[in-house]
Amino acid sequence: MSEYKLVFQEEFDKDGPVDKTKWTIDIGRGNNGWGNGESQYYTDNAKNLYIKDGKLHIVALNEKAPDHEKEHVSGAVFGRDYTSAKITTKGIKSWTYGRFDIKARVPKGFGTWPAIWLMPDSYTEGESWPNCGEIDIMEHLGKHEGTIHHSLHTGKYNFQDHDTQYKIVVDGIDATSKSVLYSIEWTEDYVEFFLDNKSVGKLSKGQENRTTDYLGWPFDKPFYLIINLAIGGYWGATIDQSIFPAVMEVDYVKIYQKEKK
Repeated sequence: MSEYKLVFQEEFDKDGPVDKTKWTIDIGRGNNGWGNGESQYYTDNAKNLYIKDGKLHIVALNEKAPDHEKEHVSGAVFGRDYTSAKITTKGIKSWTYGRFDIKARVPKGFGTWPAIWLMPDSYTEGESWPNCGEIDIMEHLGKHEGTIHHSLHTGKYNFQDHDTQYKIVVDGIDATSKSVLYSIEWTEDYVEFFLDNKSVGKLSKGQENRTTDYLGWPFDKPFYLIINLAIGGYWGATIDQSIFPAVMEVDYVKIYQKEKK
């Protein structure tokens, strides 16, 4: 790490709401344009998102979504029985390449789908997914407790195209009873993934005869960080009603980049 310089740090060391100079809070239905058929409504309510005892708490609750959700729904009301939270650095800070360290504990229970991931500024500017690219630092499904998913999605290689995305799957990780340090080292030519500072694999530009054009590797531009706890969805599976409140805790976020020479 000697060649890296710390460029973003969040220790969550002040009880209360998140620091809005560092974080944007997304609000809305999980399946409203940027979700995957998820059943939660993301809020900025203190009961869903707060800092306490040196940790960020993202809390999914079994409760009706706010009434104003009705304004965004036509026909059947989908996903009105759960609330949760999603924070991002969108519109505040983004990075091209670097080392990303996020230490977190994820909840138990069928239907939980916590994620730590990166999306590009170009997506917010109107570029479509999956052409824009996506870096999934970690995803955990309550239905497969202890299995961590690491992925890269591109225009040519993504989960919608017969699961052709770049991916690494690691089993046997105790991610629910204690915090795990999830890390990536992102360079021009690869993204390497780490669990508690141990490398679990590297996804390299052009590996397994993948193309190296933009649709094959769009990871050369600024991306912002996202942390969220989704409920249900196409991948999250049936929701166990006994799991609530389901809590994701984040100890810290640290981002490093190499100093320009």
